[in-house]
Amino acid sequence: MIIKKEFTIDLAHRLQQHEWKCFNVHWHTYKIILFFKGEQKTEWPEIWMVMDFWNTKYIKDWFNENRDHSYLYNKWDEIWEFIKSKWMRVWECDFELTAENMCKFILKQFPELYGVEVFETPTSSALLFND
Repeated sequence: MIIKKEFTIDLAHRLQQHEWKCFNVHWHTYKIILFFKGEQKTEWPEIWMVMDFWNTKYIKDWFNENRDHSYLYNKWDEIWEFIKSKWMRVWECDFELTAENMCKFILKQFPELYGVEVFETPTSSALLFND
């Protein structure tokens, strides 16, 4: 059985190598869907569930506390000094913020996940499962 939990975060970024409008600083409301896989828990034999959805909240809380409403920049970005001096919340990383890279980051950060889907826009997403 697979269950999923959704949440959103807001992040600003730019893609330095992009040859169109994503080269500029811009913002996305990312929808993130977490997938958990498991069998029926025996803690409450009368209730068939893989896990209580409340127990998935720690991942959303981590993003809210550490990343939500941040500017993500990679260490090669030539404008990061300026951005860092102007933004209260910045997130330095060693990857470009694409939906694909965000999936990889989340699975590395939370290896207990079965998979993750990251929507950069309402109609565009990347999906990655742990092998």
